[in-house]
Amino acid sequence: MDEQKLNWAAGIIKNAMANEKTRGSRGAIRRKQMQEALERGDEPTGPRADWLKQTASEIMKVLELAAIRFNEENLDDLISANDLGDAVLTSMKWLQAAGSGKKTETTKQVLD
Repeated sequence: MDEQKLNWAAGIIKNAMANEKTRGSRGAIRRKQMQEALERGDEPTGPRADWLKQTASEIMKVLELAAIRFNEENLDDLISANDLGDAVLTSMKWLQAAGSGKKTETTKQVLD
C-alpha cells in the first residue's frame, strides 16, 4: 500500500475515533443533565430518557420472572424486594468492573 493510501486510511481512523470521543462526551453531559432533572423532581425527556424508561421496564420484567422462577423452584424460601435490589447492585458492580477493565473471574464468565 502506498503512503497516500496509508495516510487516507489513517485519517479515516482518526476521524472515527474523534467522533466516538465526541459522542461519549456528549453522552456524559446528557446523563448529568438527566440526573440533575431527576434530583429536581423533573421528568427527563428525549431519546436518552425514553431509553432509560424502556430499559428499566425491561429490567423489572427480568427481575420479576427471576423471582417467580426462584419462588417456584424453592418452596421453602421466598425472594423479596431486597433480594431483587441485591441482584441489581451486584449487576452494577459487575458493570463498573467491566468498565474499569478490572474484570474478576465472575465478571469474565458473565460478560464475555
